[in-house]
Amino acid sequence: MTRPPSHWPFPPAVISKPKLPGLSDREPDFMWIATDSANLYPVLIEIETPHKPWFYGDRAEIHSSFIHAQGQLAEWRAWFNEGTNPLAFLDHYEVPDLLRRRQLAPRYVLIYGRRDDYAGSQRRLEKRAQLAREDERLMSFDRLTPAKYGPMLACVAKRQDGYRAVSVPPSWTIENDGDDYLPVQGWDSALDAAEDMAEVRRRYLKAELGQLLADPHRHYQTGDGGVRFRHIRWL
Repeated sequence: MTRPPSHWPFPPAVISKPKLPGLSDREPDFMWIATDSANLYPVLIEIETPHKPWFYGDRAEIHSSFIHAQGQLAEWRAWFNEGTNPLAFLDHYEVPDLLRRRQLAPRYVLIYGRRDDYAGSQRRLEKRAQLAREDERLMSFDRLTPAKYGPMLACVAKRQDGYRAVSVPPSWTIENDGDDYLPVQGWDSALDAAEDMAEVRRRYLKAELGQLLADPHRHYQTGDGGVRFRHIRWL
């Protein structure tokens, strides 16, 4: 098993109901903070329902429900473009210094409706193709499939006292680097709530996490010249 594409997200989880400091309007449903070697990508995700229409009746006129939903993405984009809000974001989400030096490049995702609302009409397909802005991804519920790397990611919430684990998948897999898990509290509670997880797996993960949190670099080795290294391994 290898790492997911690009770099490991911070934290190794999707963030539930992430707030943008000072913005009182509706927050995204989820966010995850992806990275590559040059950029930091907060990916803000709005999930509507599969029953909402893209268009009116049999016309190629965009439905007001969709316009309203896409407007949420515009509000978040405007927030990131205002004054010191990017710095407030980095502070609120406790982004480490190494990642703060990268270019902040927010992305926005809207999951809305079903494909059959536009797939049978060329006019609707053409208009649908023009809706997304450069930093947006618009998708129907038909695009949702299990993620190959889903077992490596948890779900957390950001509170005033830091990150707290909300849930982990029954097949949750962790890596042998405690630094990834230190920013989040409540791992044991999230593991206890994973009803479909085998009890032997739950006990094993609790024990491994406990050791990693106590000694984040316990799997590191020292090579020639005193260079420390770690062979990535999944636990």
